[in-house]
Amino acid sequence: MEGIGTIRINLYTSQNKILLFNVFAIFLCISFMQLRAQTLSQMETLSTKDGLPFRDVASITQDSLGFMWFGTSQGLMRYDGYSFKQYNSNPKNPNFIGKDLLTEHNIFYRDPDFIWYVANNSLFTLNIKTDSIKAYGPAQGIKGGVVELHIDTKKQIWIVSENHWTSSKTDTKQYLQKYDDSFCFQVIDSVKRGEREFTRVTSDTDNNLWWTTINGGTRQYTEEGKQLNVLTLDWWASINKDSLNLAHRFLFFNQNDIKPNHEICNCSNNYGGFLFFDSHNNQFFFPIDRGIIKYNPSLKKMESILNAPISINHAIEDKEDNIWFAGGSSLYKMDRFGRLSNFSETVRQLLDFTNISQLFIDNNGLLWVATDNGLLKIQIRPKIFDPLFRSNEKGWGNSMRSIFETKEGNIIAMYEREKKLIVFDASGTQQKNLKLWGAYPKTYNPLFGARFFAMDVNREFVYTVNDYLIKIRLKDGHTTIFPEFSNRLNITGPNPIIPLKDGRLLFGFTLSKLTLYNPATGESEKVFKDTSQKDILHFRFFLESKTPGIVWIGTMNDGLLKVNLNGTVEAQYNLNSTPPLNNNNVIVIHENEDKSLWLGTFGGGLTYLNPQEKKVLYYTTDNGLANKNVVGILPYKDSYLLISTYDGLSFFNTKTKNFQNFYEKDGLTNNEFNYTSFFRDNSGYYYFGGMNGINRFKPENLIAKDSLSNPIRFTSLTRFNSKRNDVLKFDFSYDPPTAISITPYDQYFQVNWTIPRYFKN
Repeated sequence: MEGIGTIRINLYTSQNKILLFNVFAIFLCISFMQLRAQTLSQMETLSTKDGLPFRDVASITQDSLGFMWFGTSQGLMRYDGYSFKQYNSNPKNPNFIGKDLLTEHNIFYRDPDFIWYVANNSLFTLNIKTDSIKAYGPAQGIKGGVVELHIDTKKQIWIVSENHWTSSKTDTKQYLQKYDDSFCFQVIDSVKRGEREFTRVTSDTDNNLWWTTINGGTRQYTEEGKQLNVLTLDWWASINKDSLNLAHRFLFFNQNDIKPNHEICNCSNNYGGFLFFDSHNNQFFFPIDRGIIKYNPSLKKMESILNAPISINHAIEDKEDNIWFAGGSSLYKMDRFGRLSNFSETVRQLLDFTNISQLFIDNNGLLWVATDNGLLKIQIRPKIFDPLFRSNEKGWGNSMRSIFETKEGNIIAMYEREKKLIVFDASGTQQKNLKLWGAYPKTYNPLFGARFFAMDVNREFVYTVNDYLIKIRLKDGHTTIFPEFSNRLNITGPNPIIPLKDGRLLFGFTLSKLTLYNPATGESEKVFKDTSQKDILHFRFFLESKTPGIVWIGTMNDGLLKVNLNGTVEAQYNLNSTPPLNNNNVIVIHENEDKSLWLGTFGGGLTYLNPQEKKVLYYTTDNGLANKNVVGILPYKDSYLLISTYDGLSFFNTKTKNFQNFYEKDGLTNNEFNYTSFFRDNSGYYYFGGMNGINRFKPENLIAKDSLSNPIRFTSLTRFNSKRNDVLKFDFSYDPPTAISITPYDQYFQVNWTIPRYFKN
């Protein structure tokens, strides 16, 4: 944001749970997962170039009014989307704090008005309304220095302290302490501190507390502080000589059941001590340099999520049930289906950093990644598109053509490269292909050159054309060839075919070849019986008008034809007509209720044509359309169009004239869509096929949320008073005034405001 009255926008997550168990063993083989490198749908940085006072960000939190707080080794910072308010130990800073070395994941916002943070191993609270600081130490029961701060789901405060700086090496301990109603910290448990410092506290979805240490294993407590169990992990890796798969064995013990002959390695030494619980009660372990291991307590099943020489130190779950993992400079996302994507290279291309110190999801769902060189912001969009028949191949991949629906509710699409009909059920799951058979040579493929498919009135058969008319029985794939129409068809052209409201089929590639065929009787006739009429060639698209007896025809070279099925051309629209088109190659048509038209052209973008009012409007990439080659148009409600192009899918608001464009980075299978490959089924799903399978979705998920859904926050007032010859600044971020008084001596004033969304707007 910048200047007076400026905006910046962004998005939000959840977390955690586990059941405890006694002695059992789980053996499994870990399969090596193919990590899918992806690009992020939306991503931007916040660094020193953007005004960040210090680049090494260790901690993140957000207060109730939406302001962001960052902890660094040079103090605490508040960010309103435009400016920073910095708290540090500089004596000249009006926002002075005595200690300002903040550490990883050690700041939290807690109602009503306080930020809790650890700096220089001391615990403090900051009253965000008054900027007053309170320190906590031995008088409040804290045992030495504070190394870990945690607030559970009920906003109870826990710390881990240690007497490392005041005790002898043999007597050094770490203490788990809880803040109680007497405003003091009570000792819940203690363990001997190891040579190497490590400790981490987290909560599960039952609000049980888990404390991981070097020497004490991982300990589970109730939210009241009662110890439930001590968890230890014994594991090793071996090579299965038959499968050459890496196998791991995990043994979990209740500490009370351990016998002297048990050979136990403390879990902290083996998986780095970090646990994470997602919202579905799955537990994640992070072995040192061993990636990610997941345990499902309901299934009592362990599996390797990532088998790589990487130490994961941070995890968080977003609103879309994705889990993000970070360690060092690596960033991974696991979606709700368990598929892992590697974003490490993508984020490093945007920001040069070496270490991630925290993951945080704000109130609007935006993922913040704190690094040693600034912050990354990743917009997490809801999953919109369901990919059907996606290929991992580059180039043409699984190129799709016509799409249609059977009376049973199955979706059938033509796989162009192999000339097959792929069947999907109502859920989008691929079924067996519809295998074609009939009285024709085995070397002949009835789908060669097919582009359009037309159902009969009973939806028992589907018809297509290439150099013949083809009839396919949908229940078993029996196929009949009608060679008698070969002189009216052109296998090198698109050959449109459509069903009419009266049950007849219309096909043909020129005016003189245009044919009406009755599937019920087998009778056919040419539309134009006058052979002296000038022929028009290369038809690309048919659409039956809402006006009885009228068909709109898009052509390759001659624009748009209005054809009466009595054998006359009632109108033609092209570059020279009134009104004129901007392109003669019309490849898709949609008619509105008022009989105006939307035309998709090859190279000319989208055209609105109102023949009654003789009005025409053009929409190209200059107006926001994704690409000038429009290959599919489907309406949604009264004021939207879905438009597929050679480079992206456009969602067009016909009232506001605004385009939203979607690409492969947003979840599409490919940016390039195919001519004749678009469809809307009876359940409200839309299908657009292209160079790599089909994209299925419901358009209501595309409608952008109101960008002003977050309230405006007035942050400050600045005035220059000529009588006092001074600049006066008033911060009312948390206490906005009901009125502002300006005097005649205020030669200028500036009101600053923000909307606490932090992504591109």
